[in-house]
Amino acid sequence: YGTGWYGAETNGAVGWRWAASPAQLWILATADAKVWVDIRPVAVYDPSSTTGKGETGVLNVALNDVHIQQKSVAIGQPTMLELELAEGWNVVSLSLDSGNFRPADYDVASSDLRWLSFALSPIHIAYGR
Repeated sequence: YGTGWYGAETNGAVGWRWAASPAQLWILATADAKVWVDIRPVAVYDPSSTTGKGETGVLNVALNDVHIQQKSVAIGQPTMLELELAEGWNVVSLSLDSGNFRPADYDVASSDLRWLSFALSPIHIAYGR
C-alpha cells in the first residue's frame, strides 16, 4: 500500500513505477520487527539534464514522519533500506533531494504533465533476514 505512486509501466518483462516526491509505502507489522526493503532505481530526476533524468541522486528516507537516513542511489544499482518497524501500520516516506519534474517541461512533444521524481523496479520487503 502507499501514496504518491503511479501505475505500473513495462518494457517487455521489466516493470517499474514512477513516484512523486514524497512517496509513501505503508507496511503492516504484526509485531515490532526489523525489515529490509530492497529497491532498484530505474530513473531519477536531475534538473541539470536535458531530459530531466539523471544517473544518480540522493533519496531521503523517513519512518513514521521521522527522517532516518539518506541513501545515494544510482540507476540500475540495488539499494537496501534497513528499517525497525513498530507493531501496526508503518509509513515509509521516500523523497529525492532534487524534487519533482514534469516530462512536458523538458520535451515539447510530450503531453505528460505528471509530477515525477524517481522510478523503481520491483520493491521487495523481507522480514527477519
